[in-house]
Amino acid sequence: MLPLLEVRHHSDELTMEKRPVNRELHISIFVIVMLTTIISGCDATLGEPTKEPHESVQIATAVIATAVVDAPEETSTAPVPVEKTRAPVPEPSSTPIIVDPYPGWLSYSNETYEFTFRYPAAWTLKEESSLLMLSRGTLLFAVAFQRQGEDVPSPWTGMPAGDIESRGTIMFLEQEIDKQALVYEGKVKGLSYGAEVDDLLFFIRLDDVAQVDYGAIEISKSTQDEIDQIVGSFARG
Repeated sequence: MLPLLEVRHHSDELTMEKRPVNRELHISIFVIVMLTTIISGCDATLGEPTKEPHESVQIATAVIATAVVDAPEETSTAPVPVEKTRAPVPEPSSTPIIVDPYPGWLSYSNETYEFTFRYPAAWTLKEESSLLMLSRGTLLFAVAFQRQGEDVPSPWTGMPAGDIESRGTIMFLEQEIDKQALVYEGKVKGLSYGAEVDDLLFFIRLDDVAQVDYGAIEISKSTQDEIDQIVGSFARG
């Protein structure tokens, strides 16, 4: 088995850059080495001198060296990382969002006296000369208006029993006006507002016109708040 040792000794003297070798190349080298070993063994059996490597050994060694040098490098199969990109954030719209403070309410506009207001759809509107009336059940909300110097008869002939109490102020046509309540035996029987805006005069009043015991009438807090909203919706237009 001396030729095999010489092959190993000869191959150890080869200096070359180590590169990854694939499975097929390993098999080829193994086959060549085995064939070389068999040939060398046969020569030894026949009595041929074994001081120098057999020609076939030299050829096999050169083939192996060339195969190792020229073997292609294995490519990495590791997944390529994918760069994550953030979705662009939409810029806020520069258009202002207008919110209706009276959603679902109806609108009234008077071109002659140049004012408008809003009112809930549950109220029924009736219009007369210089007088607007909103009604809901037994409630009657009246708005009388006129210009300075106009001769317009008052829509009211008197005031029910009770005391007039101040309930602060409320905005009307961009100015503050007084709010008053008619109170009888601790119950609110009506509301009234008065305003003078430029050359216009307004007389506003809420009454419960139910034909029942007067002592039983009381305007609820929710109704008072709703009337305040109607009065506050008046605007020039």
